[in-house]
Amino acid sequence: MSIEFSPIVESDIIGIRALMRTAFQVQSDAPFLNVDLLRWKYIEPRPDWEGSRGFVFRQGDKILAHCGLAPVRFMMPGNEISAVCFMDWAASSSIPGIGGLLLRRLMKMGDIAVVAGGTADTWAAIPKLGFVRHADLLHYVRVVRPWNIFQEKSSEPSWKRIARLLRYTAREIISPNTVPAGWELKPITRFEAEPWQNMPSERYVAIRRDAELLNYWLRCPLAKFSGFLVLHNGRVCGHVLINKLRKQARIVDVRLNREDPAAWQAAYALATRQAMSTPEIVEVRAIASAPLAQFALNKNGFHKSYQASIFLYDPRKILDSQPLHWNFIDDDSALI
Repeated sequence: MSIEFSPIVESDIIGIRALMRTAFQVQSDAPFLNVDLLRWKYIEPRPDWEGSRGFVFRQGDKILAHCGLAPVRFMMPGNEISAVCFMDWAASSSIPGIGGLLLRRLMKMGDIAVVAGGTADTWAAIPKLGFVRHADLLHYVRVVRPWNIFQEKSSEPSWKRIARLLRYTAREIISPNTVPAGWELKPITRFEAEPWQNMPSERYVAIRRDAELLNYWLRCPLAKFSGFLVLHNGRVCGHVLINKLRKQARIVDVRLNREDPAAWQAAYALATRQAMSTPEIVEVRAIASAPLAQFALNKNGFHKSYQASIFLYDPRKILDSQPLHWNFIDDDSALI
C-alpha cells in the first residue's frame, strides 16, 4: 500500500494523539495530548495560515508520521519573511527515516524553517537536514512563593529541600517588586489592531503580531491566557500576554514600541507583578533570545533555569546573525 502525504483533518486527531503518546512515551492524560488542544492548534483557523497546520504521512488508515507548523513572519526593514516552526514531530519506528522525510517536505513551506528548543534527539537529527544553530534560547524562572513549594510532597531528602527553600527565599527577598512611576497594565478581553504592533526594530528581528493572532491565543482551551496593554503616562506603548497553568504563570509575549532598556525592564516588571498576583502561583517563567529581553528579566529577579537553542534552516542566510525576539507563543512552548 502506498504512503501518502496530506494535511490533517479533524478525524485524524485521535490517530495523531496515539502516535505522539507512543513516540514521546507519556501517559494518555498528558496535557499536550488533550483533544481540544490539538484541534485548536491544528484545525481552528488562524489569521496567518490558510487550512490545516498539521501534516502526516499515512498508509491507508495508519498515520506513520506527523508534524505541525506554527506560522512565523519575521519583520525585516521594508520586508516580511515567511517561516515555519515545527511542533509535535513524531514518527512510527516501523519505517526508519520517515519522520525526517516529512520534515524535509515541510521545510519548503516557508523561506526559513525554525526549530526552537526540542529534545536531545531533535538536536541530533536536525543538523543532518541542514539546520544551523542561530541563537541561545534562555529559559528564566522566578520563584515567588518558596514556602508553598517547600510544603509540597517530595521524595527528596529534607536537607536538599531546606537548602532549596533558603536559596529561593534569599533570591526573592532581594528581587525587585516595584514598578517605575507612570507605568501600568490595562487588562483587555480582546486585542485590537495597533499601529505599533509590527514596527521593525534596529536591535532585533521581531515576529509579526496581528490582533486576531493574539485573540486566537486568548481562545486557547488548555491554559488561562490573559491580555494586557502596557501604558506609560497614560499612553499605550505595548502589550503583554500571560498564561497560567496549574501553579505556574508564564509571560508568553511582550511587545513594545520602544527600544530603551528601562522601558523593557518596566514592562517585564509589570508582567511579573501581574503574573504573581494570583495566590496559588508559586513561580513565574519567561524565555528570551533578544538581549533587551534578557536584560529586563535579569533586572527583575529572574534566574536562568535552562538553556536551549534556536535552529534555522536558512539556506539564503536571510537572517544572518541578527538576534530574534522569540516568545513562548511563537511555537507551542506556552503549553508545555
